[in-house]
Amino acid sequence: MYKTYRFRLTMVSIVLILSFLFPWTANAKNNNVISGGTISNTITTEEITSVLTNYSNYLSSNTTGLIDPTVSQLLVERKSFYNDLFETGLNSKLKSINSEFNIEMMDVAKSDNGYSIKIVETVTLAGKYKLAKVADYPIIKASQWATQHTTDTKAINALQSFIERQTQDVEERMKNGEDFETSLIINHRILVAKVGTRLRIMSDIFDDKAPLDPAGIDVVSWTEDNLQRTKPDLTLMPDYHINRTAINVLGQEILNSFTTTKPEPTPVGRALNPTSSLVLYHIQGQPAPAVRPLFTYSHTAAKNYINTWTSAATGSCPGYPTMHWDPTKYNNAQYSLFTCNDCTNYVSQALRAGGIPTTADWAPYTYDWVNVTGLLDYLATNGIGTDNQACNAAGDLAYLPDKSHIVMIGAINPLRYSGHTNDRLLYTWNSSFVCMHIN
Repeated sequence: MYKTYRFRLTMVSIVLILSFLFPWTANAKNNNVISGGTISNTITTEEITSVLTNYSNYLSSNTTGLIDPTVSQLLVERKSFYNDLFETGLNSKLKSINSEFNIEMMDVAKSDNGYSIKIVETVTLAGKYKLAKVADYPIIKASQWATQHTTDTKAINALQSFIERQTQDVEERMKNGEDFETSLIINHRILVAKVGTRLRIMSDIFDDKAPLDPAGIDVVSWTEDNLQRTKPDLTLMPDYHINRTAINVLGQEILNSFTTTKPEPTPVGRALNPTSSLVLYHIQGQPAPAVRPLFTYSHTAAKNYINTWTSAATGSCPGYPTMHWDPTKYNNAQYSLFTCNDCTNYVSQALRAGGIPTTADWAPYTYDWVNVTGLLDYLATNGIGTDNQACNAAGDLAYLPDKSHIVMIGAINPLRYSGHTNDRLLYTWNSSFVCMHIN
């Protein structure tokens, strides 16, 4: 008994001595950095802040300094990729890059080769769309071609309204200046180490993926000393297709979308009364759904709403470190807060702002209001939306093929989207999106 007690006492003494000599060993699992101070006996938050600021400056303006040559190569590659993204995918010229790390929310942990830093970066890309005048926008020219190649009066009227909206959207952007901005919210895992007396970045693994946006656009991994980019096919971006397709081909695609036979809703139970705000409808051969409102949808009002109550957030959702939100930017006065699961709820809000009235089936917070599949089925069944359409109009919807996420087109030329969870404001387009046109 005596020997066992002496052994335990000796082990306790050793642990206390080690904890005193090497503070990081006791805190390696709780090494979150919020403000200045010493992380360990060899590295400080001020040093990390300095090297990350240097990283941002290099990406933004070619400033050099405490950047390892391997990482310098990465930053050159990043600039090359952003130029290609704009030239090929967005039909634009990249004019500036602004990088900013969220230092206050970084997480630092000791690793075998140095220190691993988990941190979020906001990259704001500014550019100029390649368009000399409004009338030259290919969608407008193709739509005008389409009106001249059909005798369908209903289609002609719809095309003319579409041309007016496209013209207004393009004019609005050109009136506010020809430059535009889009952003990328990037999750980094950066390895830093002391080389002599200087802290250096040794590798940087990053992406802008999210649980509901699994592919990402800006994705880089690291193998030994070599970076590997998973590059998306930029020729699948809508603006590539819009600007590299012959006007007659593009016009025929647009004409087909306006003349494709759609199920016509018919009145049930009473005659159609143009002055009535609510009329019962159903698709022929199917059970009658809920009340189908009469309304005029304003793509502009919906677009303005979706771009108002969101942001390029970098704050993490509770329990979801790679999912970003800022609920202080939400329309909390009018709608309930959906923590980290607000994509469909927010799109429904924008559709309502665009003029679609609520019904017994579609209202806050019914299944059809808050579920992607429910919303898309409601819109299609009631003749409000036409699915699998070209992505080309602000105020229309875009969703992932597995219907796990939905957003709204927030701007055109180039196409960008806005939505919630992840919170996005005029974000760079995801080429895997499927679009629904709101009629």
